[in-house]
Amino acid sequence: MPLDDSVRLRLLALVAVVAVLGVMLLAVPLGGPVQVSYAESDSMAPTLQPGDGYVVVPAGEVETGDVVVFWAPSRNEFVTHRVVGETAEGYVTKGDANERTDQANGYEPVTRAAIVGEVLTVAGTPVVVPTAGRVVPVVRTFRSPIFAGVLLVGAAIATRAWKRSRHDRPGRPVYRVRDVVVPLLVVGVLTGLAVTPLGADAYRLTYVASEPGEPGAEVVVGEPTTREMNVDVSATPFVQFVVDGEGLTVDRATATGDRLDVQVTLPPPARPGVHQAVLRVYPYPGVLPHDWLVVLHRFHPLAAVLGSLSVVFGPLVAGYTLLVDGSRPIPALSGRRTGRRQP
Repeated sequence: MPLDDSVRLRLLALVAVVAVLGVMLLAVPLGGPVQVSYAESDSMAPTLQPGDGYVVVPAGEVETGDVVVFWAPSRNEFVTHRVVGETAEGYVTKGDANERTDQANGYEPVTRAAIVGEVLTVAGTPVVVPTAGRVVPVVRTFRSPIFAGVLLVGAAIATRAWKRSRHDRPGRPVYRVRDVVVPLLVVGVLTGLAVTPLGADAYRLTYVASEPGEPGAEVVVGEPTTREMNVDVSATPFVQFVVDGEGLTVDRATATGDRLDVQVTLPPPARPGVHQAVLRVYPYPGVLPHDWLVVLHRFHPLAAVLGSLSVVFGPLVAGYTLLVDGSRPIPALSGRRTGRRQP
């Protein structure tokens, strides 16, 4: 049974929304509250096989049996293991495929501050996305062009469905200049609105604060600390960057080729233990003076996006409005469906 145009358009809209949400979820930067990660080893098999993807959500009250993601200072990496117990020093963790707990193998107990999230679980079973380990790195690397492509393909499909609905009507369908120009402008603006904030990269800085006087302490309780960070970026002549963060202050950021040299200051920690901060790098079209862009970004990233897009699309909209007759038919797109002439 053929679908009518209204049902077809609703289905297309639903597919587009699901696709966009999927790309956004995979592309969430590491500092976001919801992330998609994947297993790189078999330590959690058979629950998580190597390459299996899983969704990391903020951890609430941690209980035995939860699969959590935590920072392991001695390994200098994030680990996804199951909580199997709790002591006065912290949680006891273990990979489902391991015979011994992490702590029995010499690793430190996991403190609550070191737990950055837990694996999304439904009815006691982690939600697994098979082979996401192949997809997530690619999407994170090319998220902006992929997202723009999804929007463009969705717009093309919707336009084709709309054209078919017009062909099904009696008489000769007539396509005018505005039928092409206006959708292109709308898609361009929506793509710019979506891609620019989505393109922000987040870099998590994890550090351990120690009491004053402890040997080898890099960060001391009650004292601010300055650090240098080098961030790789995809520098092009038409992109400029704004850097900010959470849990730190950006002192300066200097672009050198495909690298940003950033100096940050960590606030004085109030207590010893593991702390985290997030550095975010926002790419914007290189159309505004950088100082103006920073002012707009500090007000709100959306203001910086709108300001940049107004410079790009403002002249196009003004030129179309003043110089182009939007009601003019386009003969190449208009065709005859019946023998009757269009009145």
